[in-house]
Amino acid sequence: MKGKLKLWPIVLGAFSLGVLVGFLASKGSEEPERTPSEKLEKEGDFSSSFMERLPARMEELGIRRELVSETDEGVAVVKVADDLSPLVVNLEITRLVKELGGKVFRAVEYEDGRVRMDVGTSEGPTDVVLLLPSPGVHRRTGKIAIIVDDFGYQDDELVRGFCELPREVALSVLPFRKRTARIAEELCKSGHEVLLHLPMEPYKANPGKGAIYVRMSDEEIERKVKEALSQVPCAVGVDNHMGSKATEDRRVMRVILKVLRRRGLFFVDSRTSARSVGYEVALEMGVRAAERTKFLDVVEKREAIVRTLRELADAAAEKGAAVGICHAKPLTLKVLKEELPRLEKMGFSLVPVSQVVSTVRVARGL
Repeated sequence: MKGKLKLWPIVLGAFSLGVLVGFLASKGSEEPERTPSEKLEKEGDFSSSFMERLPARMEELGIRRELVSETDEGVAVVKVADDLSPLVVNLEITRLVKELGGKVFRAVEYEDGRVRMDVGTSEGPTDVVLLLPSPGVHRRTGKIAIIVDDFGYQDDELVRGFCELPREVALSVLPFRKRTARIAEELCKSGHEVLLHLPMEPYKANPGKGAIYVRMSDEEIERKVKEALSQVPCAVGVDNHMGSKATEDRRVMRVILKVLRRRGLFFVDSRTSARSVGYEVALEMGVRAAERTKFLDVVEKREAIVRTLRELADAAAEKGAAVGICHAKPLTLKVLKEELPRLEKMGFSLVPVSQVVSTVRVARGL
């Protein structure tokens, strides 16, 4: 019993120390009470930050900056396009408010469809946002088709990464490469549209094994195309790899396209030459075709790829549809994973390339 009693001073000391530490920690974590001027400063910071960032945040939904304004009374007015639900806009504004450390005090929908949101800091409302349904106002939207070229030599991890992209993204395989058969098999199982990336003669550089050259006879070209197609058995279409010289030759293109027409395959002209006749000849022959609008990753820097994707979206908004071609590289994969959902959030539709091919000429790409 005496041994146990000797422990009490130690226990009581530890308990007292724990209480003291807890008290000091809680006291240190308490926010000091602010003076009236400090409260006004905090509210002013929130309000200015909110009004400054609101237009850019609305652009992420496809609402152009000119559709966001401020009245003389300081009310932020957002004109909501008729293809966008005010609820979606409400949720995006709520996210912005929370990111700034504020809160939404109320959101009221009126009979005419308008929505009023009162937002502010913990001290109280500081700003009013009015969401105004605007019939006749449309977001800049369009169809975007993406083709990823040059599969045939990548490692399994990179191939799987591209297979995880939305199914609308088409994947194009080079024939006669060391991993063509294995990669083509995996891509064919992925649910994506798969294309043959047919090597064709350029003015410079080496197009690789199995390429189509202008010097070849009709019979040899036809045989080469069939051999290449046998390497990618699930291909639903073909786009050219290089080919700045071959795609300018009408005879060469007619022989290639004759094979595609027999098999019901479409052709996408990569337009590696401004003088390419591939798209034109395809339409003449009744082969479904499209042409590249933008190469997305010519400059292998994130900012450049993002910028070109936005230019592709602008082209889609202007023409109704646009085709972007990029390459099976790690940086391209990373940017596509980040940016494609953002384009869809803005109202653009990501579609399979088979949905933009046609036997009728459309506006020429950029």
